[in-house]
Amino acid sequence: MDGTGRNGAGSGAAGGETVSIVIVARDAAALLPGSVAAVLAQTPPPHEIIVVDDGSRDALAAVTRRLPVRTLHDGRRGTAAARNAGLRCARGELVLFLAAGDRLPPGTLAALTAALRDDPAAVMAGAAGPLPDGAILWRRAALAGAGGFRAAAGPALDLDAALRLGRGRTTAASSGQGAPGLGALRGRCLRAALRSLLAHDARAAWTLAGSVAASLALPGRTVLPTGS
Repeated sequence: MDGTGRNGAGSGAAGGETVSIVIVARDAAALLPGSVAAVLAQTPPPHEIIVVDDGSRDALAAVTRRLPVRTLHDGRRGTAAARNAGLRCARGELVLFLAAGDRLPPGTLAALTAALRDDPAAVMAGAAGPLPDGAILWRRAALAGAGGFRAAAGPALDLDAALRLGRGRTTAASSGQGAPGLGALRGRCLRAALRSLLAHDARAAWTLAGSVAASLALPGRTVLPTGS
């Protein structure tokens, strides 16, 4: 893995905490500029934007050189590995992951950082509403301490990480409605496991079911974006 590029983002913060945005991109040269523009339009903007190139074969490298981002070239190892590469290189105390093509609606970052600022014990914040899948703001140290993202979770990376991170911990909701119970997250994770099983992805189904089993009898509350 190598890193190149420049950082022209601002100094987004939640109670003084810096924010990193990690965008995973593969063959997404046409989509990336719009994603970056939406991030830079946030008030305040993040401290940095990191683009993890997951083995692109298009003109993505040339596009990133024209954008105010740091670029990591991580081979073609998949979303989980690319996110973890960005997590390791992030300098912000808070981190949010996007896919190239995702566009954060105005005010998203302010709402999520405010949720964590108002709840210092929280380890992650999500919001109800039309946000991209995975638009969760994580405390970087907590996510890294939980092992980051697991490729074995298949398409349910965020559910799996949130469930592992939420064991016995407090999390935050930015919608003002309070965070639903850990039991609700277990239910979502089990449904994701069933979908994986029906898609003949036994590894993901087993991994997600294992996360649910490990979380049983542990108190906590969490929130994920609508549709997770």
